[in-house]
Amino acid sequence: MSKLTMSSGRVALATFGLAILTLAMGFAANLPDISGNWLIKWDSGPPNALFLTNTGGDLSGTYTNDAKQTCSVTGHYSAANRDFAVHIQCSNYNVELQGSLSADGATAPGKYWFKGTMTGTFTMARAE
Repeated sequence: MSKLTMSSGRVALATFGLAILTLAMGFAANLPDISGNWLIKWDSGPPNALFLTNTGGDLSGTYTNDAKQTCSVTGHYSAANRDFAVHIQCSNYNVELQGSLSADGATAPGKYWFKGTMTGTFTMARAE
């Protein structure tokens, strides 16, 4: 095999690899992120503020309850399928959330467990 043929093959392979990497990065860049300010609308009661930070799928943040107390938030987000699980820990209770972020990243419906026994539904919407 000539040096020119081997060199052309390497260039073609490198170009193909770069194209695949570029596509993968573009796909990842287009996945919606759950980070930011949200309003949670419960199946009953007023909406509450939630702020989330996403660091490699690990969530942290704050939640403001009806009494205007700030509660800690932890959880996990899978960008590939847009699913999330959030744990809200307030001084005298906790809430577990599970849901999915919409494809456009604007809303996130799901189900909650309050104090481990009461259940219901919620919808998160981006806060303005």
